[in-house]
Amino acid sequence: MATPMSAILLQLTHSAPASPVDFARACGDFQFNGAASGNEMRDFWLMAHKCMQRSSKSLERIGAVWSMGKFLEMPASTFFPHLDVKIVTYQMIIRLMKPERVNQMTFGICGPAHFVVLWIKSKPRNYVSMAYELLTAGKATTDSGSPIVPNKFVREFNPAGSIPEADWLFAASLRNADGPIPEGTDRGSYSGTQNPEIFNYCLEAGYTEVVSVMCYQRLADSFASLFAPSFYANFHPIGLREVVERMCGGGKFSDPAVNFTVACTLRSLGFRVLLQINSGLLTFEPATDKQRERAKSGKYADVAPVKDNDEQWKSIVSEKTVFGPIVGQNFNHWVLAKNIAVEGESVRLGVYTWGTRKEVAYTLYMKDFANAYGGFVAARG
Repeated sequence: MATPMSAILLQLTHSAPASPVDFARACGDFQFNGAASGNEMRDFWLMAHKCMQRSSKSLERIGAVWSMGKFLEMPASTFFPHLDVKIVTYQMIIRLMKPERVNQMTFGICGPAHFVVLWIKSKPRNYVSMAYELLTAGKATTDSGSPIVPNKFVREFNPAGSIPEADWLFAASLRNADGPIPEGTDRGSYSGTQNPEIFNYCLEAGYTEVVSVMCYQRLADSFASLFAPSFYANFHPIGLREVVERMCGGGKFSDPAVNFTVACTLRSLGFRVLLQINSGLLTFEPATDKQRERAKSGKYADVAPVKDNDEQWKSIVSEKTVFGPIVGQNFNHWVLAKNIAVEGESVRLGVYTWGTRKEVAYTLYMKDFANAYGGFVAARG
């Protein structure tokens, strides 16, 4: 149940969170109902800033929390009439303390949402300034000078608990899709962000080195890449292409295994890496050895769960049908890499998504992952 700021302050005073992670963990995204005096909002902001100062977080992140002070005097936004500025401020402070809290919920805006996580981690002051511009002017300007002007469908949408208001403000403004926002279970269709768009997000945000490389295994994509090469691979500056090709060790960066290995290398060199994967990899739970042993009895009650589990796995790691006999990579979700590596024949996959950190706990072999992976966008600087 949502509570006023007075209750949240009492809870924080009692728990005395020792770190930004603990502070953010104590504050639920939908816990605050927007009821707060100016002094209470100021107390929350100062409590968060002091917690950040005691931590090892970067001076830029600490400074970004401090700059949230200008939101305390902001009136209601006439440009986003259904967003509560106090709730947006509360949620933004939580995200500056723990960026992976950005959560797309049921909306298909995983591309822009995970870009925002990347952005907060590396350019937190820009995150704050863009929010201020959007709320006070209904538009914002990127580092490169390009305008971000969310349409009326984005500005007039009422999130009403369906997605954190701060995350709607950013991710939906970046996505800025034409047409009304879908209702209910159809909100997953509010999606479609491709590699070139994420690549451009990074350029517009001022990153000095950006790499976008999709992977594929079929001739259809190979031919398509000849007609739309920048859709499949793009580099800024252009000299990065040669650097990436050297990382391939004689292979092609369009090959899924080579592509993911390059992504791991770039991550180790300080790049922030957004990956395209099949979301099922993060939710799948393999049948246990005990379940498989029981299935040997031949009894339907023992065999059916294991059979269903195997079919689910097959649907995740098999190539998907694109059109007629044409098949392609089976990915449907953007994530931000945290801990990724190639370990012999298997893959380590630790990522940020859905407002938290996710780890693949089972052995994920490259031969399976190769079909459920679509490439990456990496940015640094």
